[in-house]
Amino acid sequence: WLVILLLSLVPGSDGNLGYHERWTVLQTLHRVINTFLARSLCRLDSGAYRRQGRDGQPFSKNRASFSGSDGEWAVSGHSGESLEHTAFLFDVAFQWAPRVICEVGFNVGHSAATLLTASYANASYIGFDWPILNPGANEESFEMLRSWLGTDHHLEMYWGDAFGSIQRHIESKGTPGCE
Repeated sequence: WLVILLLSLVPGSDGNLGYHERWTVLQTLHRVINTFLARSLCRLDSGAYRRQGRDGQPFSKNRASFSGSDGEWAVSGHSGESLEHTAFLFDVAFQWAPRVICEVGFNVGHSAATLLTASYANASYIGFDWPILNPGANEESFEMLRSWLGTDHHLEMYWGDAFGSIQRHIESKGTPGCE
């Protein structure tokens, strides 16, 4: 519903958005995801989702950050931290327009949102994620993304070790035909 609302706000949009309009929608989606991550529940000191930093060290009040860290944020690094990475994924998906997107490592969904926003209008998403770093946050983020994009895209997620999850997916449904 969020994407439909955003698309309706783009002047002259008939649902067939060009590159710049899709990029604008994506920036809004990333801001919403980052707002979710900024909630106090997602901070290390809440203990709700995560009890250690990206450096593997347990949370302690006023601990020093390390190079490339988000300080006390709970969620492990994500593609939304790099404009260059986001732009690369967006450009490739926009030019290639995949119909089936497969991703190992969903985390909180920045790259999934990027690929789906830039890709073919009805692209499907098959994700494999082992949310041991962010238990609870990954799942909640996936459900948010599914509620935003689910009317235009089919989103599936397999939780657990990707090696086993991919094998089980192939055995039960065949090769996914990822593009």
